[in-house]
Amino acid sequence: MQKAKFLWRGIIVVLCLSLLMGAVFTGCVKDTAKESGTPDQTGETKPEPLDISMTMILYPIAPPDESNIIIKKVEEYTNTKLNINWIPDAAYNDRITTSLAAMDLPEVLLVRSDKEPVILNALRSDVFWEIGSYIKEFSNLENKLSKIVFNNISVEGKIYGLYRTRDLARRGLIYRKDYADAIGLEEPKTTDDLYPWLKTLAESDPDGNKQNDTYALEMNNQNVQYATTALSMWYGAPNTWGLKDGKVVNRFTTAEYLESMKVLRKLYSENLINHDFPVNAKPDYLVKGTACAVFTVIGNAQNFQRDVQKLDPNATFSPIGFLQGTKGTFVPAENGYNGQFLFPKKTVKNEEHLKKLLGYFDKLLDQEIIDLFKWGIKDLHYSLVDGVPQRSQEQVALFEKDASGMDQLAIDTNIYPTPGVLNPLEKKILDQKNEMMKHTVANICVPYTSETNLERGAELDKIINDTIIKFVIGEIDEEGWNKEIEGWLKAGGEKVQEEYTLEYLNAHK
Repeated sequence: MQKAKFLWRGIIVVLCLSLLMGAVFTGCVKDTAKESGTPDQTGETKPEPLDISMTMILYPIAPPDESNIIIKKVEEYTNTKLNINWIPDAAYNDRITTSLAAMDLPEVLLVRSDKEPVILNALRSDVFWEIGSYIKEFSNLENKLSKIVFNNISVEGKIYGLYRTRDLARRGLIYRKDYADAIGLEEPKTTDDLYPWLKTLAESDPDGNKQNDTYALEMNNQNVQYATTALSMWYGAPNTWGLKDGKVVNRFTTAEYLESMKVLRKLYSENLINHDFPVNAKPDYLVKGTACAVFTVIGNAQNFQRDVQKLDPNATFSPIGFLQGTKGTFVPAENGYNGQFLFPKKTVKNEEHLKKLLGYFDKLLDQEIIDLFKWGIKDLHYSLVDGVPQRSQEQVALFEKDASGMDQLAIDTNIYPTPGVLNPLEKKILDQKNEMMKHTVANICVPYTSETNLERGAELDKIINDTIIKFVIGEIDEEGWNKEIEGWLKAGGEKVQEEYTLEYLNAHK
């Protein structure tokens, strides 16, 4: 604790300098709602709306207008007035850090990198409310949120925030189904099928232009190890961190991970992976029709299909959620959340105030609001067909416009919504996710903290990413791979594994 406080004071001193240079973060508004109210149409007194100040990540180019119909519906249902400070994605983490240094905080602070040092130190330094003991007072928070995911976001056994739900199983491969159909190629079933399937798919002139100019697999240089998580697990590697001989190890150090990288190396050597991937952050070969597949979130198949059909109306995509490997069938379980909402003690003054905010989030898990974020407004963004939501193409376009960025406000957008009429691709994705859940393997270290990883994690991750790239493009061989592992261990990887092992064993006594 002393170390955490010392680090925290140091961060404040350094970051306040940048604040004085002009970094300004819009902070809090009111502490609580007014207790008085105004008569509604029935003559009964309705409490004044609860003012809530919050920060949110802005992914669209422009922030939603205050009159946004989705926001208005949320405010009306929850009897709140949301004062949202939208911060562009690229600047978000820096602005959060500056805000914490100045203690210029809203009532609800969305953080996405909740295990970064600046956030962890703030949690340990009593900047935010611990809310674990209050959750049981709210039916939706208690019954609709996962105890497993709460454990994943916990810090030293304490729960400080409300997480935004995400699918536990979602990473796999998506591919051009129309290309495969054109040559009568069935989906692969095992890891042994994968290489010949990709090779055949790319070399059979799937686009019909009579040229050998199609890549089997599109890759980029952004976090290569994350992009290939599914592939390495199909070969039996751990989900980032796993147990071997009673000790925690990183997948990078395992023989199974190397085997999966050999597949990429072979594809690259045969010009079946785009050769610019080491320097290309955003390749567009799949969109242009000159690549057949990519490792990604399988739900992205819908986005790719929509975008590619603007150029090729006949384009169709399909997901592959898992392949059977020689050691079994394994699917990476993700953390089950994407950031969390925290409640600063400086602006949330007392338990009464905190409970009002928790009550707002509890209402966000009512079916009406879950469906609002998922489907929009009835007869505007969707229609009911035999009691089931369904959208026309016009309604899809309108919903995408009105709901752009709105999922940042939601606790849940994809776990509990009312099922709607699904097109064939949506049904395939849903079926794949359901099957994937039967084979998920967790990252065992999600709830734990390694001080060395906090201090040197970025450096260690870069070693892994660089090693993968060098091996795939043939710059190093297997001996070189092993030397890079030795370098990673000496640079702090061994210390990280030791710290995670101690945490894991202490938790499983």
